[in-house]
Amino acid sequence: MTRDAPAARVWLPPVSQWMRDAARPFWTIVALAVGGAAAALLNVVLARSLDPEHYGLVGNVQSVAMFALGFVTLGQADAVQRVLTPGQDPDSVPWGAIVNDVGFRTVLPVAVLVAVAAGLWYGWSTSVVLCALALLVGNGLAMMAGNAVRAAASPAVGQWIVQAGRIVSLAAVAPAASVLDGDLSTTHVLVIMAAAALVSAGLGLAAVPRPRHSYAIPDPLRRTLRREARTFVGINASLALLSYLDHLVVPAVLGTAAFGRYAAAWWLVGAPLLLLQAGIGFSLLPHLRRAGDAQTARHALVIQGSLLLAASTLTAVAAGALVAPFLDRLLGYDYVISGWTIAAIAICGWLRATYALPASIVGAWGDQRDLARLNRMGWAAAGLAIPCTCLGAVYGGLTGVAVGVAIGLGARMAAASVLARTSLARRLAIPVT
Repeated sequence: MTRDAPAARVWLPPVSQWMRDAARPFWTIVALAVGGAAAALLNVVLARSLDPEHYGLVGNVQSVAMFALGFVTLGQADAVQRVLTPGQDPDSVPWGAIVNDVGFRTVLPVAVLVAVAAGLWYGWSTSVVLCALALLVGNGLAMMAGNAVRAAASPAVGQWIVQAGRIVSLAAVAPAASVLDGDLSTTHVLVIMAAAALVSAGLGLAAVPRPRHSYAIPDPLRRTLRREARTFVGINASLALLSYLDHLVVPAVLGTAAFGRYAAAWWLVGAPLLLLQAGIGFSLLPHLRRAGDAQTARHALVIQGSLLLAASTLTAVAAGALVAPFLDRLLGYDYVISGWTIAAIAICGWLRATYALPASIVGAWGDQRDLARLNRMGWAAAGLAIPCTCLGAVYGGLTGVAVGVAIGLGARMAAASVLARTSLARRLAIPVT
């Protein structure tokens, strides 16, 4: 008589482990929350101190800078996450040399190109172009340094570096607006914001780990970084185009005054969701990349994925319901915007935030073919969104613009989810050895 085999037991981690996994992105999210609050308050101060036309110009420069962050490092800020393999000693990577190399060879020339092109397209003055250039260089260096710190040591510290420019800008602009009392000009604002970006870049360069034995980038590492970056630059550029397409279309088609009203709503509705997506992705991708077994990876996905979906849904609903009366009471008649426009912006923000989950899965575990497919699908979604957004601007005004962007974001979300499912099944079935 044989003894029955024991029934399979479903292993559940102790409560303390669940709490540790849930708390892992906490300080990263805190950094995002502080940076997001600083950016929102900064734009409220600017909207109260400037008329829609002048605030629209400042918002236009900000939008170009945020859009360019998607490709100013030519994909190397994201590719550096894949340099460190599971179990590798972070001190074996020359992080400082990588950041310096990308800063001089990539960020500076791309920033010059973007600032000059935007100045010609929008008709900016020379002073505005120079401020935009400093803003682009500072933000690009801070982004690269923050991602290097994120990969080498701490996603939270890396995120504080990325957000430092927004925090310093608020700390400088708010007193200036109070002292000047109605005499605050766009030049004052842009100079302060450019200086704040350069300060954040300096903090980032100082925080990058610089192992004493690593002074140069080995040729194999340089080739790996460039190969990975080629795919990421396409992925990030198409995503940046989708995320800020409305910011580029509205001032060009509907004028800077209309963009001033749109930007005031976007900073209170869309920006928090955009930052939430960045925070979760900033923490989740390196965590997944470093996971030594399928069980650890599964826990990270379940906990942080649930947190992302819950937080993004609550934020979108709350922002959509509360922003309209807030704009009316705080900023007055000049910034009145349709409730339908606010709802459409909230939908765009929710799609952008939840995209962090499939994007992190593909970014951490996808092979070169998966990344190439995500790149192609991203550009297809952007190609769909561009005519939808332009037609929306002509026939539906600000609401039509937001709806056109939402169509493109929805298509990208669907494509990334299909690819993530393939990467997820492959990774969870084969533990890292």
